[in-house]
Amino acid sequence: MMRLKIIFLLSLYCLCAKGQIQYEYFNSEYFWGKLVMETSSSPLPHFTADDSVIVVISTRILQPDSFRFVGEIKDAYASHNYLVFSKDGKWHIHPFPSLVDAIHAMPNINQDWVIYTEGMGKIFTTDLDRGMQLSQQYNVNTIVFDYPSIRTGLKPLGNYKFAYRNARSAYKEYVPLLDTVMMLRTKAKMGNGKLSLFFHSTGNNVIRAIARKGIINHYNTTAWIDNIILNAPCVPRKKNAVWLNNIHCSKHIYVHYSPIDATLRWARIAGFRQIMGEHIKKPIAAQAIYINFAALCGTEHSNFLHLYQREGPPQEAFNHYKVLLHGEKAKTMDSTLYRASHYRHIGWELLRKE
Repeated sequence: MMRLKIIFLLSLYCLCAKGQIQYEYFNSEYFWGKLVMETSSSPLPHFTADDSVIVVISTRILQPDSFRFVGEIKDAYASHNYLVFSKDGKWHIHPFPSLVDAIHAMPNINQDWVIYTEGMGKIFTTDLDRGMQLSQQYNVNTIVFDYPSIRTGLKPLGNYKFAYRNARSAYKEYVPLLDTVMMLRTKAKMGNGKLSLFFHSTGNNVIRAIARKGIINHYNTTAWIDNIILNAPCVPRKKNAVWLNNIHCSKHIYVHYSPIDATLRWARIAGFRQIMGEHIKKPIAAQAIYINFAALCGTEHSNFLHLYQREGPPQEAFNHYKVLLHGEKAKTMDSTLYRASHYRHIGWELLRKE
């Protein structure tokens, strides 16, 4: 028992320590000093093609009297809608009374849209940065769903429990977001671009809860979403095909996995459970397309962004994500890009060009 406890605590330490450099940078006075909180009555600037603009739905509590003015715990009363834009070296956070207003304030409503949900270890500034990066690197309109997934001062075990618990309950705030987007898409009031839902790591608990609880049935009337992307899903593997097969509101569903993902390995040890994004096994969902990243990306976990003090993703991975985030279908039958996966013969694996 003592040996298992030591392994458990060491695995949690490794899982949390890996992101410590990023956490310290994004929680620094330097980075928070880049942010300016506007008022809802502040005039918006005239946006140009060079401006970075995203929508953020945050469930975090506001701390107006603090230098770090968006907190690390959930607001028990409301979610907050922001338009975040870069101007003159600062990131301006403009509150909106409704998500509809924030979406309609985007400068190019006809671009393709991505609703982006991150995983463990993100504070408000980290999610802003990743949303900006996704928007810039892939040239998409980005809606970031931001929920608390780390607490300053908590030890690894406490942070693991905190992040996982919040991810599993975040569907309650995600559902109104999905309702609004479905309404706008149905009424043709969200431009003519394509729409993808992108869940990374622990963030996949959001769509899992929506599917398992039957909430997904409300959205299954038509395939109004182009792609649902489950990226390195840090969720229990057990009966994953059952809830995946409940999803019919998307034209395509992608499951990105890697049997040698180092982050998911620690999550498996820490949680004493098999992880869907690591050791996937049959039966698999009939309508999902499975992509194995092991051969191309090795033990890496976040293979879609150029992140602070980390090596960027391989070009082949970037190209794959670019297709999916623009609502298109991966060309898995192109033998220069993909081959049948050797891992349990599940799906396809990305190829590295010579």
